[in-house]
Amino acid sequence: MRTFRDKYLAASARNGSSLCVGLDASTISLRALDAGVELLDIAKDTYQAAAAFKVNMAPWISCGPKGVSALKTFLKYLREWDIPIILDAKYADVRPMMAHYAGAAFGEFEADAVTVIPYMGLDTIAPFYAWVHRHTFVVLRSSNPDGKHIQNRVYQYIAHGLMGRDNVGFVVGAGELDAIEYIREDSEDVMLLMPGVGAQGADPVAAAKAAKCNFLISASRSLVKDSEHAAKQLRLTINKAVGAE
Repeated sequence: MRTFRDKYLAASARNGSSLCVGLDASTISLRALDAGVELLDIAKDTYQAAAAFKVNMAPWISCGPKGVSALKTFLKYLREWDIPIILDAKYADVRPMMAHYAGAAFGEFEADAVTVIPYMGLDTIAPFYAWVHRHTFVVLRSSNPDGKHIQNRVYQYIAHGLMGRDNVGFVVGAGELDAIEYIREDSEDVMLLMPGVGAQGADPVAAAKAAKCNFLISASRSLVKDSEHAAKQLRLTINKAVGAE
């Protein structure tokens, strides 16, 4: 079975990309059930510029059982393009419950990777990385402005506690350059998922230069309009930053 990293490396090489295309139904409609067709159109227009897709789970779950069913169908369509799928769920709970969430993300939804929040303790992440062919992105420093007031106090502890596991990466906002550089001082191998460019205003060039390699820069809202062109332009910007063009 191919791992997330296998799929990421293959898609990255095939498309010459470190871009993660965010597919967030809330950027299209208040109801995810009304956004699926347009989101698929965005995916269709951008998959050749993408190294990963990131699907925000919350808008679908808010629609109840119909939303869950629609999400599974949506993910099934995405898998046709052989681009790794990150389920942006940001799960957080005690360890026994996290085992159920891991089963949902990797078993029921068949995601290649998932986002989680570690503030219930580092042991709560174990049920996710037990799925050795899947990847777990642990939120260290998020791209929302208020996150730093809590995260600055603990992100280094969390990073050191989880660093070195092949299938654990970190979510670090693209504008949080000090955190990106801090992680890279310890390891260039750990995967970084960096949201916050585009509508949130982070500089993709600075983020790419700080991360150097093994990273995904994620954008969602800025790719909704003229998706194909916007994705290709952002891919080009990232590639130039790391000397890939």
